[in-house]
Amino acid sequence: MKKILFPGVFLALLLATSCSKDEFTEEDATNAQKEIISYQDSIDHVRDSLNHIGGIIQYSVSVIPVNGGTGFSGGSSLKSGNSVKSLSGAVVSVSQHGLLLKDTTDETGIAVFNDLRVGTVNVNVIAADYTGANFIAEIAPEDDPNVNTYYEVLRHAATMVPVFSLTEGTSNISGKLSYETDLTNTAPEIASDVTVIAMIDVDNSTFQENYFNDLWDDDFGKYHAKIVQIAYTDITGSAVSDATGAYSIEIPSAADGLPFKLEISDIAVDQQLLMSTLNDQPVNGVQVVRTIFSSDLTYSTASDIDNVPAAYVVFGEPTGTITQQPIENAYAYAVIGESGIASIIITDQGSGYTQPPIITITGDGEGAEAVAFITEGKVTSVQITEAGKGYTYANVSADDKTGLDADATPVITYGITSINMSDNGSGYQSRPDISIVSNEGSGASGLAIMSGYVSDITVTSAGNNYVCPPTVVLTGSIGTNATATANMTYYNPIHSIVLSDNFIENNFYESTPEVLIETYNTGSGATAFAQLSSAGTIDRIELADAGLGYTQAPSVLVVGGGGTGATAYATLNGDGSINIIVVEGGKGYTSDPTVQISAPPAGGTQAIGTPVRAFPIDNLVLTNVGSGYDIIYNDGNIDDYTNEPYIYIDGNNIGTDADVTVKPNMKVESVTVNTTGTEYTAAPSVSFVPKCGYGSGAAATAEILYTVKQIDVVTQGSGYTYDATITVTVVTPPEGCTTQAKATATKGDGVLSSIILDEGGENYLAPPHVFLDYSTSSPTQEAEIEAIVSNGKITGFTITNPGEGYPYTSPSNFWIDITTHTSGASFNSEAYPQSGKISFVTISDPGAGYTVVPQIRFIRINQWGYPVPSGTFADAEATAVVQDGRVTAINITNPGTGYYYEPIVEIVVPDYLEVAKGTVDINDDGYITGVNITNSGMGYAEVPAVSFFASVSGMGTGATGTAIIEDGQVVDVVMTSNGSGYLGKNTPGTKKGVTFTPSGAPLSTFFVYAGKSYIKDIHLGTGKRTIEH
Repeated sequence: MKKILFPGVFLALLLATSCSKDEFTEEDATNAQKEIISYQDSIDHVRDSLNHIGGIIQYSVSVIPVNGGTGFSGGSSLKSGNSVKSLSGAVVSVSQHGLLLKDTTDETGIAVFNDLRVGTVNVNVIAADYTGANFIAEIAPEDDPNVNTYYEVLRHAATMVPVFSLTEGTSNISGKLSYETDLTNTAPEIASDVTVIAMIDVDNSTFQENYFNDLWDDDFGKYHAKIVQIAYTDITGSAVSDATGAYSIEIPSAADGLPFKLEISDIAVDQQLLMSTLNDQPVNGVQVVRTIFSSDLTYSTASDIDNVPAAYVVFGEPTGTITQQPIENAYAYAVIGESGIASIIITDQGSGYTQPPIITITGDGEGAEAVAFITEGKVTSVQITEAGKGYTYANVSADDKTGLDADATPVITYGITSINMSDNGSGYQSRPDISIVSNEGSGASGLAIMSGYVSDITVTSAGNNYVCPPTVVLTGSIGTNATATANMTYYNPIHSIVLSDNFIENNFYESTPEVLIETYNTGSGATAFAQLSSAGTIDRIELADAGLGYTQAPSVLVVGGGGTGATAYATLNGDGSINIIVVEGGKGYTSDPTVQISAPPAGGTQAIGTPVRAFPIDNLVLTNVGSGYDIIYNDGNIDDYTNEPYIYIDGNNIGTDADVTVKPNMKVESVTVNTTGTEYTAAPSVSFVPKCGYGSGAAATAEILYTVKQIDVVTQGSGYTYDATITVTVVTPPEGCTTQAKATATKGDGVLSSIILDEGGENYLAPPHVFLDYSTSSPTQEAEIEAIVSNGKITGFTITNPGEGYPYTSPSNFWIDITTHTSGASFNSEAYPQSGKISFVTISDPGAGYTVVPQIRFIRINQWGYPVPSGTFADAEATAVVQDGRVTAINITNPGTGYYYEPIVEIVVPDYLEVAKGTVDINDDGYITGVNITNSGMGYAEVPAVSFFASVSGMGTGATGTAIIEDGQVVDVVMTSNGSGYLGKNTPGTKKGVTFTPSGAPLSTFFVYAGKSYIKDIHLGTGKRTIEH
């Protein structure tokens, strides 16, 4: 026997049965139990089916408290603060497929429910001091196409839901309420005892984004149960304004903001204000009207505020008697002046009209019509067929025709005007072919223009004796700017050893010195000897006899030897002998000079000296140039080398750049092309020019290859549309290339290739003009088009000239103009000068028995004979002439304006008494300056009293006046005192809806953040009156 899980269902069935029967039998109970078991079986079947689809779901609900500082994480963003808390003790109930489960959240804030299925689940969250939440979540099924069933597979799904604290971290909204219940004063009134309501705007998109939408990531759809609908309880707060209009409401808040909107409960109060009419009746003074104030009241829905004068006038009752009526009424009719269009003057005949234009007449009248006539494309006359009525002015214009206008779309196609290189390519040995292919258009061709460049230089002879790289010179061919550098052999013999002038001039040798070449880095075998100059200097003077008996140093002269400049002096020894010291060695001594020493005193021995010459080195002569020396020439200085070997002369190392230069004997090993140059038509000649004075014999040959300098358009082709894709291919020649050249085509020189007829139009009497118009630069030649017309419609076009040179631009910049003229005609018009005026009145029946002169009234009518108001028109006035009790004439005293249909003429003898009425004129200073008579009244036998009243009691006094009467009517009032202080009015003078201070509409949403207090003063405006007029 199955266990009954749904006693509620059983009870419902029992009650249903007992309501229809007087007695509930044992059989009824058995049947009810069977129905319950069947219901349970149905639910079990559904759950079992869902088990196959999505397995068994362990569903958890995480309740997150938001209390102004709590964090709430959605996706990659942190919502509402800096930390995430959990709420324990919240009661969570879930309902799904007949199961009702309940759990309480633990310290992690999570409630867990087992044995659920995929589909929707209803969830209720209740937590003390927090808003309640009711939501529907959707547990998604698995979507792996490779899995046929998930039966008995345990899956997990979860929902995170925020609830908002009602006690912690709340915010406060406070302010004051005011409204306009008395418009006769200048300040708004305090709105007390008004309920203000603050509510979370759960429909706000930012609210949903912050707390719900960001939480869901489609990548995790199978793991979460997304909230599809949610409702919160306890999300509103309210307060009632006190006697000062103040209110204060505590509401939940969040660091990331909660959206709130304020509303007020509707209230109705009596409002005092000035009105012109009430219940559609004229009224004076302050009125009291029930007025409603509500949250959704705006400027457009509030009641209008009348602009009422600050005072009004009251006339006394007429005291006359009712006038005797005539025995027989008189009748008359009015004759009005012509009121239509008198003439139409052509000020510009226009040109190019293919059919007469339609004349349109507008103005302040109606009914005027005219037709135009053309000759040779010009409007030559306009005939008024209906003058119309009511015109004081008219505007006349010419329209092409009536009915639907034709419409067409031009199709502009282009040729190829240029081909732009995006890559010039390289390595071409011959001119490549150019391929131009397009999905729309054909016929374009191009020619590649080649530019030769020096691609390589091959050394055919290395030459010899180059002490530095020679200059490479390319000549003998059309072409420019190619440059190259000679690359020299690296390991070389020595070419020469050059001593500096300073060394030669300051170093002298009495005999040939020994020269030694010692390797610095690499190289060996070089030997050299020093070659001394034949002319030398006096190095010293040797004494063959030092002499004796000298008492003082003798003089010493150096004479002869072919040189000059040698000087010496003698020093005296103690024994009377001498020493000779050379002061200047002189130069140019090619033989030994004579040394002349002066003689000693008598009895002494003559000293004898012999000069010893020393010689500079003329040259270091290589006896063996050696090999393998890696002496490097430093470009830029003719004698600047590195890695030179050491040079020793008589054992002294003189290997410094200042004293000696060792130059290598180099050959040209290769040539590097630095700049390939352009425009070469043949290989240039290569020559080597020694740069440091030595070297010869090097020779080389140059090779050239080609780039595609440009591609000239040979034929532009045709039919290329704006959107056509054009592919330009530089066809690789059989011998190939190093880099493929690339190019793109530029379209231009457009022509009109076709016209698509979108709408044939109607009422074309002849082929109209058709123009191709544009909003771009002008073509070199305009297209010419002719329209084909049949039965009033355009059926096609003939392009007689497609034009030339239309710029390549968007098709939207071209359009077809279809017009029945090339330049429009213009007109002036004149209305009849007496338009709308009554010319005279004709008596059709004089009547009989008139004892007084009757009043004459003119009633305006429209074309259907119904009376119409005067509006801004002036009413006509007339006086009757009575003789022998008959009306013999009616004389017009004011013809009036706006009478475009014959008015009704009323001949009236008043048979009633009527109080006169009027309005007052008040200046800005509050003085009454005059009275406007709006109704002259009837039956005034005596001058009535004239009384002035302030519209607002106490605001104005002292005005007096005297009425002027004629024929029993008040025709004017003469002011005898202007009074003062008549300044009462409605304040504000215009209607106002509900507003916030600070700014904001009453129902607009504002965000409340993290325990902050907010001031929102509310002015309820001027309200909506229950009686408008």
